[in-house]
Amino acid sequence: MKTNHGRSWVAHPIVALLALIIAPVSLYHWANRLWEDRVKGLEAPIAGREGQPLIVRDLAQRMVHAPGIRPQALYRADQVPLSASDEVVGIIINGQPRAYLLEAMRDLLHSVVNDVVGGRPVSIVRDANEGQVRVLVARKKRRRNYSVHGEPSSLPVGIAGEIGGQLLFSYRGEDYFVGEEAPGLTDYPHARCTWASWREAYPETDVYVGELYPGAD
Repeated sequence: MKTNHGRSWVAHPIVALLALIIAPVSLYHWANRLWEDRVKGLEAPIAGREGQPLIVRDLAQRMVHAPGIRPQALYRADQVPLSASDEVVGIIINGQPRAYLLEAMRDLLHSVVNDVVGGRPVSIVRDANEGQVRVLVARKKRRRNYSVHGEPSSLPVGIAGEIGGQLLFSYRGEDYFVGEEAPGLTDYPHARCTWASWREAYPETDVYVGELYPGAD
């Protein structure tokens, strides 16, 4: 092909060489910028939580595999400076009341709490984007599967990720939206109310506040 000056671009080896150098560099920077945009906003891995690092599966859908939170600390009602209007989920199992501060479960990596209340494993799942909360326990025939040396252990409910802004939790190798039924699990009665109303009804309650009040005493 001739140029307007009657010369082929092949006649300019320096120009051709520069094109071969610049094109890959430009492509690299474009791909790197695209990658940064996709991972922007993705939560950093939480190192050391139950010894299980996060495994990123699909950045575009913000899919992760992470274990549910095991409460490291619970507090008496008079030990934490909660506001009367703070929203909690309260449960009573075998006479033991416990509340879970919903604000502590707002972000993706804290959206599942696996606990043992009144000797029974229970999982609290919150989809903050959709405003959904579920309290899950094992069906009767599977309760015996969640004990170690006769002591109850937590349910294997984990955090799968988000698709279209909706939370997915994992259970026994399968992923479920919060509104879906997971075989082997069933819903447990709970109250979603203000901290003031729950504390008034159950003054002996303890409460899970996550990492919001690490200095509570």
